[in-house]
Formats: sequence, structure tokens, C-alpha cells
Amino acid sequence: MTAGLSSTTIAKLLNHENVSMDVLIKVCSTLGVDFGDIMELVPDMQDNTEHDNL
Repeated sequence: MTAGLSSTTIAKLLNHENVSMDVLIKVCSTLGVDFGDIMELVPDMQDNTEHDNL
């Protein structure tokens, strides 16, 4: 089973860096899971003022 991800992309995932939605879709499709099964939304407590205006 392979998602066809580059070593650079895997390094980003391991280092909790941003990856594209395409990467997340590949991971979910390969594992047969949904987004909520592989990630969670953690609010950024440093910059709440920008989000308060949404």
C-alpha cells in the first residue's frame, strides 16, 4: 500500500508542517479513512484576533 508521496512530503508530515489538500486526499484514500481520522483542528492561540473578525 503506497500513497505515492515524495520523501519531502513525508518529511513535512513528520515535522507537522503544512501540506496540500491533494496530499491529505491521497493519504485518506490510501488508508481508506476520512480527514477526521488522520487530523484534528488545533486553534492557534497566538493569533485569535484575526479569527475573531470572521
